[in-house]
Amino acid sequence: PLPKERVMLVSPFDNGEAAARALTKIFMARLSPSAAEYLEGAAVRCAEKKFGKSFPQSDAEAHLLLELDGNDRTVLERDAEQVGEICLAEGARDVLLADDPQKVADIWQMRRGIGEAVKSVSVYKEEDTVVPRAKLPELVRVVREICAKHKLTAITYGHAGDGNLHVNLLKMELSDADWDGRLPGAITELFERVVAMGGAISGEHGIGWVQKHYMPIALSPVELALMKRLKHAFDPDGILNPGKVFPDE
Repeated sequence: PLPKERVMLVSPFDNGEAAARALTKIFMARLSPSAAEYLEGAAVRCAEKKFGKSFPQSDAEAHLLLELDGNDRTVLERDAEQVGEICLAEGARDVLLADDPQKVADIWQMRRGIGEAVKSVSVYKEEDTVVPRAKLPELVRVVREICAKHKLTAITYGHAGDGNLHVNLLKMELSDADWDGRLPGAITELFERVVAMGGAISGEHGIGWVQKHYMPIALSPVELALMKRLKHAFDPDGILNPGKVFPDE
């Protein structure tokens, strides 16, 4: 059965690393939100524009969107209060309770529509990074460093409760030549840093045709050879997705 009670909290931060750090502290306190999303302010503002709706304190650098559920209202309120205290201790501007059902629905609509909203801003390349949850603050910092180094714009958001952040690299006003020249180096560096943190080059989107060339960053030659042997066992004639699975095909 569905839980009887649900509470949504929105916590704006003026520092993205602080928001990510607060999330790790929430889980360290043995609190288990049913939803834990990290949203950069730029992502929120894209969604506001697309849907014509307002998000709480959308001028903040980052937000945590947290939902808790259960069957005991007293326990839920206690946990929500503890979550709020952790956010404030890590530098949150505020912790806002979304208690109006329509407002909750609007916030989730904007969250789910961020991907489409970003598409309306610019040509972009989305990377589906994932790291151990405790490494989220470092990942937020690394994305900022790589974008500064390669002179690229990024909008980041994702399922931070899983350590999964979607890094959208935007073309913006870059020429085709600049975009094509900067992108491969930035993505390679991003994946190398992610793997060094104990992460992987895809959290939920998978590898596929577009990402297969980056597989050697995360997988050893032995692992790739084993995968090829497994595929051959099921596909000895090479008729299933030929040329689309492995980096050297």
